[in-house]
Amino acid sequence: MKRFAAAVFAAWFAACPALAQPAPVEALNRALVEAARAGELDLVRRALDLGADVEAREPVQDNTALMAAAREGHAAVLDLLLARGARIDATTRDGWTALLYAAWAANHVVANILVDRGADPNATDRDNAFSPLTLAARRGSVALAARLLGKGARIEHIERRSGLDALALAAGAGSAELVAELLTRGARPIVAGRDGETALTLAARRGETATIDLLLQAGADPNLARADGATPALIAAAAGRAAALRRLAAAGAKLDARARDGAGVLGRAVRSLDAETIRAAIEAGAQVDQPDRDGETALMTAARLGEVSMIELFLRLGADPNRRADPPGVTALMLAANNGHRDAVERLLAAGADPSLKADDGWDAVKAAEDIGEDEIAAVLRTALLRASPRGR
Repeated sequence: MKRFAAAVFAAWFAACPALAQPAPVEALNRALVEAARAGELDLVRRALDLGADVEAREPVQDNTALMAAAREGHAAVLDLLLARGARIDATTRDGWTALLYAAWAANHVVANILVDRGADPNATDRDNAFSPLTLAARRGSVALAARLLGKGARIEHIERRSGLDALALAAGAGSAELVAELLTRGARPIVAGRDGETALTLAARRGETATIDLLLQAGADPNLARADGATPALIAAAAGRAAALRRLAAAGAKLDARARDGAGVLGRAVRSLDAETIRAAIEAGAQVDQPDRDGETALMTAARLGEVSMIELFLRLGADPNRRADPPGVTALMLAANNGHRDAVERLLAAGADPSLKADDGWDAVKAAEDIGEDEIAAVLRTALLRASPRGR
């Protein structure tokens, strides 16, 4: 872009050194926008002096020179354009303003200039209803958000597609400082987005304990679930956020909660493959043998995944190696065998898993191994069966 603007001017100056021949206005206008985008202050000034329209727009994104400068963070160019009469709140076909572009690109110096010069702090685009404040929140920009609020930005504004307000977006960005600022200014931690997402569910996913503490102190409900039934505790467990899970449990989060897919807190912690999160769930009161809606316990999940260290952890915590899922009656040993995890099979056998147990369909662990071609695992299980039989003793 910079080369384009420079080339245009160089050609004109070479062809008409005395500027006796006027440059085509359309080309001047395009050069103005591109020079502003590239931050070429002198070229912007020359384009304007030669007659470029300060409100000219490039055809693709419908940007004026002011919008282009704001988007790229060129403060000096912005100052010049405003001095030459650029409209500060001009909009594109989609409703974007220079301030929206600056906030989206996190160009804080330029955004502050626009705000101080009177740009509308509540302008929104037509598709998403982004506002300067929600965009600042998405970027975790405390200073810009504070300045916007000081100029009258609506703290309660909700984006159209996400359904989220600035508080939830700040939580999602991981900015505890901005969350604190917004709460101080009256933001409410109970706003739920289109899918039931809240500031607390977003903070739980990130494991942001400082933000979680702020939201809980402000009255956020630790058991308010998303549309899919996932509570903040379930979300923290699935993401492997042990510290966040402990904070939520201490605030009264229910550890027996289940999402619509049937997963419980402990089951989701197991799937995160994070041992500390599993410990946090159990320490907070999750029952080690509590099944998910499909009947699978944490030990069964660990066996299916072949996670021997977790199998050992659950066994130490008292998990029953012979518990059967109801339905379909499978055991941890069958799941380990049917997924080809020999180490897990051997650890479960050592803990007393019974290879003779049968599922509801009549299968046992040997058949589970044979079904996937794991002959070595099947042989290990047959040996265990012989040892367990009266004749093998």
